[in-house]
Amino acid sequence: HFCLPPAGAMLSSGADMAQFMLAHLQKGQVGDARILGETHINEMHRMQYEQDGRIGAGLGVGFFVGELNGHRYSEHGGDLNGFASRIWMLPDDDVGIFTSCNVDDGALRGAIMGQFMERYFSDPHKQDITPVEVANESAKYIGAYRNNRYARRSIEKLSTLMSEFYLSPDGKGNLLLSWPGGDPKKFTTMGNGVLLNVRENEKAAFRIGDDGAVTHLLTGGAAFERLKWYEEAWLHKAFTGVALLLFASALVGWPILLLTRLRKSSTTKRAPAYYRVTAWFFAGLGLLLLVVLGVTLTGMDQWEFTYGMPERVIYLLMLPPVIVVGAALLVVNTLAVWWRGYWSAWGRLHYTLVTAA
Repeated sequence: HFCLPPAGAMLSSGADMAQFMLAHLQKGQVGDARILGETHINEMHRMQYEQDGRIGAGLGVGFFVGELNGHRYSEHGGDLNGFASRIWMLPDDDVGIFTSCNVDDGALRGAIMGQFMERYFSDPHKQDITPVEVANESAKYIGAYRNNRYARRSIEKLSTLMSEFYLSPDGKGNLLLSWPGGDPKKFTTMGNGVLLNVRENEKAAFRIGDDGAVTHLLTGGAAFERLKWYEEAWLHKAFTGVALLLFASALVGWPILLLTRLRKSSTTKRAPAYYRVTAWFFAGLGLLLLVVLGVTLTGMDQWEFTYGMPERVIYLLMLPPVIVVGAALLVVNTLAVWWRGYWSAWGRLHYTLVTAA
């Protein structure tokens, strides 16, 4: 058992999972033993919530449920580092399959189930899908998205910068959903804001707001928020990169500038050393915070946050309150520098940018 609340995270075997599926397919009974009542089983496999009627899939109790090729299904996946598993049952056909793959994403298991359904439970009335041209139907859907399963009020929210999804055209009338570290998923556009992942035989649909703009990309068991331009990862990464360059320029450039001025005279009005020393100190703290925090978060296992904030992150987060006080002090210093005309215009501008960073 891998303790990972709120999920059960039970570690099991194929043989045990076969017994689990039999219990559900046989209405709660295995052999002479009854595990659950038939009413409870039926309720677990009944759709309790549906995000969008165009998808034909939603949530039961403990299962993702829906209909594919005219057959009702119940399924659930489970992932941990190094493997991805999935249970797939057709309650009305007395069929159940369990797969476990030694990979870090669910693309393979999804393809297995999609091909299994096409091979053994295909829809004889199914027609070939003609993709709707992206330029006519889906141009407004292209852009950045993020899974809405993320922390809103803790530092874990930073992980969204490393897990952004991007929807783009492939030039053949299809859309590709890409994300860091995973293979892109290809969706065929079916019109009316509906997509079909042919390989895994799963549908997705777009939700449109009152203003006509796309707000979400929905699947049977997930929702992806459409990002505004100012929420996209590239902007935040660019800002962080600029801040790092400004901090580094102050930490390296100002000592060099000081040594240069000691050797020759300057006509510019010099400021007391206090102004640059304080900015140099807080720029160093800012650089330290960004570098160490970045290395820490990218090198940590995601499960370390399961039971609260890791101790090393707690110590690191003692720096921001100090930096905030320093930033307020530097704002006052920046106003004084401009008011009293210290240094050259370029020097004052650089000082202002370091303060802003």
